[in-house]
Amino acid sequence: MYLHTMPASAARKKPVRDAAATRARILQAAAEVFAESGYAASTTRAIAERAGVNEVTLFRHFGAKADLLVQAMANAASAFVPAAIRFTGDLEADLARLVRGYQEFARTSARFVATVLSDVPRFPELKPAAEVPRRVLAAAAQVILQYQEAGVLVREHPLAVAGPLLAPILLLAIARQVAPEVAGIDIDPIQHVRRFLSGHAVPKRRGKAA
Repeated sequence: MYLHTMPASAARKKPVRDAAATRARILQAAAEVFAESGYAASTTRAIAERAGVNEVTLFRHFGAKADLLVQAMANAASAFVPAAIRFTGDLEADLARLVRGYQEFARTSARFVATVLSDVPRFPELKPAAEVPRRVLAAAAQVILQYQEAGVLVREHPLAVAGPLLAPILLLAIARQVAPEVAGIDIDPIQHVRRFLSGHAVPKRRGKAA
């Protein structure tokens, strides 16, 4: 009889994959529990139960509750930033992609973000988590700055431009959590960007009359 043995490389990869999957479950569970209960009322036991792990595993991966919340916030933004925030030279397409990505981020994380921001004044240890939305806005502002330097957007402070582009999306997503009457309302990315550009794009120069 021959015994089939797993190659050593495969044996090493499986625990790595398992650990990554466990971390992902814990981060998702943390975002859900924090959004539902707020920081003070959320417990690591409730998060561990939601993730299907024990508290020892949770602490082994993330340590203190505040550290877990910071990592959960960073995880919520990580899927949005690399995919949505890019400079390609196509202004309308880049801004529409940014809006779509932010819509997805807001759809999945608006309640979590709002809860964390409301808790920061009472819990200073959460300040690093509040920095994550700011960094997302700063990354979007960097794309705005590149188009300003290319001469196609009016020169204003990039953050003052990125805010009006993205803030309505987050506000609408938060409103959906408390006002069922706005559940069916959505922002069309192309129309939103075109309205934005009507006030922020550099007017095209008309050629001289013959």
